[in-house]
Amino acid sequence: MNYKINNQTLFKKYLLQNIIPYWTILYSCKFGYIFDYVNFWQLFIIVQKIIFLMKTY
Repeated sequence: MNYKINNQTLFKKYLLQNIIPYWTILYSCKFGYIFDYVNFWQLFIIVQKIIFLMKTY
């Protein structure tokens, strides 16, 4: 149980360090909605991969 909680905190730290800066960069860029949409799907795939790794781990 304790291991699971620790794993979630590490996962949250990973999200804060990688995905939130990614979003700030995404919205500071002025490429329009298509750029946002493409990057959103790239991000979605990355998140799906992380969830898959979390489940297998």
